[in-house]
Amino acid sequence: TIKGTVTKFEMVNPHVLVHFDVKNAQGVVEHWTAETQSPNMLIRAGWSKSILKPGDEITVTGNPDKTGLPELRLEKIVLSNGKELMQYPY
Repeated sequence: TIKGTVTKFEMVNPHVLVHFDVKNAQGVVEHWTAETQSPNMLIRAGWSKSILKPGDEITVTGNPDKTGLPELRLEKIVLSNGKELMQYPY
């Protein structure tokens, strides 16, 4: 689980991508990408193209890339207002 700021939200096939910046322990900004389901699955779960905007503060939970790249497979996002965005409609 990491906290960051949305830089770009791509609701495109085959998988939706959330790009966000995170400050590491040394204060250096890292550019992260979270990959999730297809747009169709996320729409069924209540997402829309405008649900995330650049500048939004988010907390991202997911499984990190095993190569060590700043990428992860998204489980959920929590917005600054506490709303949870899950990737499954159930």
